[in-house]
Amino acid sequence: MNFSLSFLAVVAFGLFALGGAARHSGEIRCPRLPHSHRFIKRIFTSADANQDGNLDDTEYHKNLFREFDYDADGRVTRDEFLRKFLELDQGHENEASKLFAAGDVNRNGYLDDDDKTLAKYRIDLNDDGEIGECEFQLIWTKIADSVQIGL
Repeated sequence: MNFSLSFLAVVAFGLFALGGAARHSGEIRCPRLPHSHRFIKRIFTSADANQDGNLDDTEYHKNLFREFDYDADGRVTRDEFLRKFLELDQGHENEASKLFAAGDVNRNGYLDDDDKTLAKYRIDLNDDGEIGECEFQLIWTKIADSVQIGL
């Protein structure tokens, strides 16, 4: 996998800092992604193992943080996150620090299973149990904008 759900999941966690998003009962429209946010689509596509346009529970939990977890201990430290973010040339260290802080929902200094679980509800806007590509893009665009990635 070239790029994983990892980075996007962290951004989605930032939704907690933004106060959440409105729940939707109908179709969710994909936002138009500026060039600086194209990584959002790329990460989703690489995380969607069966390429059906949705992340089921297995895809979501299996792929989350995988590329950032250099020591494979199941949690991502701030240093691991910064290293991968900068390696992927996604922005500057201050942007990465803001994204990490937004993703560390439980404020324990790691991006871990607890953070994943807490964030999933915020990403699944239509409550269907899966995370569709448009849901993913909508949330991540809001969070990327909130930390001014590419602005």
